[in-house]
Amino acid sequence: MNTDAKNYITTKEQCQSLIDKYNCVCNQCGGKIEPAETVDNIDRPTYWAACLSCGIYTHGVDLETHLIAKFLVDEKDYVPYRHMDKPQKEDTEKYEHWRRSQIAGACYTVRDVIGYYKELQEGKKVPINAQKQ
Repeated sequence: MNTDAKNYITTKEQCQSLIDKYNCVCNQCGGKIEPAETVDNIDRPTYWAACLSCGIYTHGVDLETHLIAKFLVDEKDYVPYRHMDKPQKEDTEKYEHWRRSQIAGACYTVRDVIGYYKELQEGKKVPINAQKQ
């Protein structure tokens, strides 16, 4: 009997199953989400969803949300994190970090707007301007 075997809180297979279920992409780069071996807050071995390219743990967002967020940042100059100084594009590494952070922030805005829009369509919310009438 191997006494060194790890008892994972979430196994690699369980983590992959959840990733497959939601079919999300990284909220920063739009890349693949994969199981990453780590430990939880009390040092137990587990797997968490992560983007290995960005080096972050994330459950990600759906591809449509990411593409809209990327468009807003790249084409419409949307900056959700105004506290971050925008580096020059020539400083490639810093600029790319800033850009990916902005796209991730925009994903949350897009997700919220899409969710609110769906609630309006389903009649679950009253349009804001209708409340004033």
